[in-house]
Amino acid sequence: MEKNLRGYWKKHSHPYFEFIYFFNAKAQIDVPEGKLELVPYDLVVYPPGVMHHELPDMRYPQEVICIAAYIDSLDTMNTSFQISDTKGTFGWLFEQSFEEFKEKQEGYEEIIINYIKAILFHIHRSFKNNKTATIDILNSSVRFIHEHFYESVSVEQLASISCVSKSYLSRLFLKRLGMSPMRYLNSVRVDIAKKLLIDSKLSIGDIAVKVGFSDPLYFSRVFNKLTGVAPTEFRKLK
Repeated sequence: MEKNLRGYWKKHSHPYFEFIYFFNAKAQIDVPEGKLELVPYDLVVYPPGVMHHELPDMRYPQEVICIAAYIDSLDTMNTSFQISDTKGTFGWLFEQSFEEFKEKQEGYEEIIINYIKAILFHIHRSFKNNKTATIDILNSSVRFIHEHFYESVSVEQLASISCVSKSYLSRLFLKRLGMSPMRYLNSVRVDIAKKLLIDSKLSIGDIAVKVGFSDPLYFSRVFNKLTGVAPTEFRKLK
């Protein structure tokens, strides 16, 4: 067990499970499944033998706690994954484990084992509830887009609202909706722009601003890309 990880690490693996909790840290991690973007209050889990390469964002203090453990009950798990600690439960368990390890009072090893068991139970619960959780995350992001499409909306902002990383949210949108968060935002804006082009006499520039584009030329390019025609042509066709 260790605290305050780390600088640059080469690609490596371990014969045991490794759990790293990010308190005040950011890092990009390469694993066989792709790239993980870890932000504060994320937990990453490496099963035994899984190669990984950590590249911390050194603008952050890199305050993390790392736990290594041999766990037979998870021997079927063979891919890395991350969990967003939305309730702070994992953070508390990791902090308590580290305090026991640091102080080494009587019975500390048994206490740490029980904290690790609790971590495993919460990981299992997280996976069990993952379907509901991902739906909630997606719904909150989609609802925010529909309520704030006329504002400057970023993937960072959407991810922050749901307390997940940008990469996780982007993967969720792609998996569930078949497009990125920004493409979904633009599709909402274009759908509203279509109605305004048909039902109003507003100029193309005014419509662009009304649906969230500060640049009318960029609005026209996005509109053309999503519909196959320019806004002026669309208005004539309708």
